Amino acid sequence: MVELLYYLNSKEFEVFIVSGGMAGLMRAYSEQVYNVPCENVIGTSAMFEYVVQDGRSSLIRIEKFIEPFNDYDGKAINIQHHIGKRPIIAVGNSDGDMEMLEFTDDREGPGLMLLVHHDDAEREYQYDKGAEKVLKVAKDRNWTVISMKSDFKTVFAFEQS
Repeated sequence: MVELLYYLNSKEFEVFIVSGGMAGLMRAYSEQVYNVPCENVIGTSAMFEYVVQDGRSSLIRIEKFIEPFNDYDGKAINIQHHIGKRPIIAVGNSDGDMEMLEFTDDREGPGLMLLVHHDDAEREYQYDKGAEKVLKVAKDRNWTVISMKSDFKTVFAFEQS
């Protein structure tokens, strides 16, 4: 997946990470690890309160999240909210990515929808739990399903090729 991000960047695609994880955490390392600038990370966002103490302003995180949560239909909604247009390529690996993949597939013009199937029990994990619906939709919509077992030469960078 890291190689795909680097390839798309080398071909001058504007690459975004769209994840259900906390945006602030992912932004802290997205540029160093993935070569994706922090402003191109769309994740679940915490709410903050603006406070001034001792003449200095700061933001303090409060225990609420900005809706919608960035998963399932929230991914498509947040893509529209943050980017303002449909992607031409979307890559997912779970039922929580289905709406993002559909949103990409239903755009005007060509698109590429990729679904990574975690089916390599030896090098990673083999599981379909949490991806049952999207695997069926991928077959019905003719999306490209990438098998970690068959299609990945290397799963983790520290592996010997």
